[in-house]
Amino acid sequence: MKRVSQGDALRLRQLEQRLGSRLVRTILTNPDRRLMRPDRLERLTAGRGKLSDDERQKLERLSANAQSVEKLSNKQGRGNGRTQLSKQTRKNRSIRDWLHHGKERDAPRPDDDSGKSDEQKAIHGLRYLGVDPSEKHYYVRKVRA
Repeated sequence: MKRVSQGDALRLRQLEQRLGSRLVRTILTNPDRRLMRPDRLERLTAGRGKLSDDERQKLERLSANAQSVEKLSNKQGRGNGRTQLSKQTRKNRSIRDWLHHGKERDAPRPDDDSGKSDEQKAIHGLRYLGVDPSEKHYYVRKVRA
């Protein structure tokens, strides 16, 4: 884990204002872990926290795809009588799945089983948000190296 740079802290502040704290925390958190605490995000935006390499990569991917994430967050998720909080949580997780497992433009289809399950997670996330994946509008942007 390395200290958060001033550029990363600024990027986090801008993304938090644009997308909301809960969505940014959901995307930066691994699916098998609990949601990042709000006070940790506050420390990161203030430039006092530490980011792991995995979180830094997720931040770069999020900032490259911020416009698409914003459009997806404005869409209505398919709900079946659940409370508003659980709809919002499910919508954020669907966006996270699309962002983490989505396919980049002109990338080959995966041959192995783990790649296919990742592709299915991205497709299920888009379908929950009411987007038809066959329209091919929502590719994940490549992160500049």
